[in-house]
Amino acid sequence: MRAAPRLPRALVVGALAAGAGCAAPVPPAPGDLDGLARYLFRYSEDEGATDAGAASLDAWLAENPPEGETGLRLTALSEEDVAGIPRPDGEPGDAIGAVAWAASPHDIDAHLELALYPHQSEVLPDEYSVWERTLTEGGDCFAARACDVLRTENEVLREFLPGIVVPYALLKNYRWAEYEGPDGQPREALVARGWVPEVSLTEDGVNGVLQSYHVDVLVQDPAGGTLRVQAQWGETKTALGDLLTEDFLLTTTLDGIHETFEATDAWLDARGG
Repeated sequence: MRAAPRLPRALVVGALAAGAGCAAPVPPAPGDLDGLARYLFRYSEDEGATDAGAASLDAWLAENPPEGETGLRLTALSEEDVAGIPRPDGEPGDAIGAVAWAASPHDIDAHLELALYPHQSEVLPDEYSVWERTLTEGGDCFAARACDVLRTENEVLREFLPGIVVPYALLKNYRWAEYEGPDGQPREALVARGWVPEVSLTEDGVNGVLQSYHVDVLVQDPAGGTLRVQAQWGETKTALGDLLTEDFLLTTTLDGIHETFEATDAWLDARGG
């Protein structure tokens, strides 16, 4: 099996500077889930925007609690939304977006244990034969809330279709958000942004990842545990081509998010998290 690619150092340096060139004032956080998903991706490197976005998302979840397998289609990302990060040359508008949300019985610190864990493939081993995570910043201080940012590099081998394994690199960064909840009490949230910096294809060039962007948010649930939201925008290349409709890809993405939610809870259950 071919090894997963190791991320070039130049791309890592570019990722650390993501968002640094945004000189325009950050606008207020929107109140709708579609707008918030794009807002949290675009302004991930801004501490104030992350706090405001998490507060707005918490308020939205209070009005829209998860019931069953909830999910929506997202508006496409724009060039401005993905500015400042090392990424493929494709049009971000070609990446299909979906968002889902669900409750978890585990608290934020239990989920943080997974964020810090090097062997991410243990959560979904049938899909990921390799998912190794390296902490490049914040590994010694993030769990204790002594620093605000955790940065990671990830080497992944994922089975996209039966027998089709695609290697790719993934950058994923986490940030603490602090804000006042809808009940007036102080709360915290864990906000993450991830993306692939390069197009990654199988050796024959037929299957692979053209673009991938995502946002994960965990907020405290007043009833206990956490409320989690995951937004994904992706563009893939497969031998099936146009046979895979946008509706099929949307449904598959939402099913995959909920599968990940369930597998994460099972992994935490097994570890006593």
